[in-house]
Amino acid sequence: MNYLPKLLTLIACLCFSSLSPALTVPSYQLNDIKALSENSFLLIGKDPYLSFTPLSAGHDNAEAKLLTLNFQLKPGSDAPDDVRMELFFKESTSQAAPYFDSNYRMSFSVPKAHLNSNTPTFTIALPDNWPSGSTQRLRLDINGCAGCNFKALSYPNLSSRHLDTENRVIITPSHVFNGLTPISPDGIDITNNDWHLNDLERKNSQLTLTGGDPFLVSQALNIDTNELGGVQIHLRATPTINKAQDFQLFYASEKHGFVEGASTSLRVDPNADNEFKFIVPLAFLSSEKPQVKNLARIRLDLDGRVNQTEASWVIEKIKLVHYSELANKTHLIPRSRITNKRQRAHGFKLVMKSLNKIGSDIGFSIAYLLLLLTTALCFWRSYNK
Repeated sequence: MNYLPKLLTLIACLCFSSLSPALTVPSYQLNDIKALSENSFLLIGKDPYLSFTPLSAGHDNAEAKLLTLNFQLKPGSDAPDDVRMELFFKESTSQAAPYFDSNYRMSFSVPKAHLNSNTPTFTIALPDNWPSGSTQRLRLDINGCAGCNFKALSYPNLSSRHLDTENRVIITPSHVFNGLTPISPDGIDITNNDWHLNDLERKNSQLTLTGGDPFLVSQALNIDTNELGGVQIHLRATPTINKAQDFQLFYASEKHGFVEGASTSLRVDPNADNEFKFIVPLAFLSSEKPQVKNLARIRLDLDGRVNQTEASWVIEKIKLVHYSELANKTHLIPRSRITNKRQRAHGFKLVMKSLNKIGSDIGFSIAYLLLLLTTALCFWRSYNK
């Protein structure tokens, strides 16, 4: 009889658990991060990140646009003054294994001093129309902090944008990518401040050569290639250069970075005003196999043969143009260019491609036919002797 109360208690607990909703304990999925304890982590690899499903207060998830993180950097961690982080906010299941779409992310930095404090909590605002959902997972990358030791003082949580933020530390992202940007018929200008420079020094509006490999790399673009026509470039050199210059444009996509096989080399003559105005076509990107959907960044290599002690370049305009503009600006497309494409043609398509290339140069085609006729005539005369 002494076991009867315990038995009844056990039966009651089992009945209650069957009627209650399932409870889950918040947890992290770790990559290149070692869990030292339940809430303490050590960054050990080249690509450290943790993914999680943030807690929600039960409000309308459409209003849940403030993400609060509470990671404390432990003393002794060799961290930079500003710890760089990236937050991915769209998990895709279109492939065999789930992955986080790089077109939906934001980059930001958190001061080391704040992470070292006793109250390291900070809040970051998710973009409008972010792909929210009750089970939406997020991924946080912590960059440039190998060997750092973090402690999670509380689990990440979502709250309403209307929440009082007066006493919160709000982190402003440096870059936000909320899907691909379609190119408008008017195109998209890339401003002079949107470039990273190599072997070039910016002095006011001029770029002075400081080495033998001068090039410019754009910031992240994330342009939808479906209606992309190409890149329109307008440069001016000081002092004036009145001879042809060699340029090379590289394009990076969601499939590759800057590689020789995804570039166009051009020799461009100066116009009557001794300026270099030309278009590099990129309309073929959307038809590549496999398709390139994202023009992530571009890189423009300048001619390194110019006298380095005198030459300076002025960027008058660099602009992404809509494909509809190409028909009106064919005069800006240099004939002397070599485009390396990553797509491969096979069979009949390869033959047609070769014929199209031969037919595009009428002078070469006529000379080639005359050479064939002359060769055939010589053989015929030699055979009839």
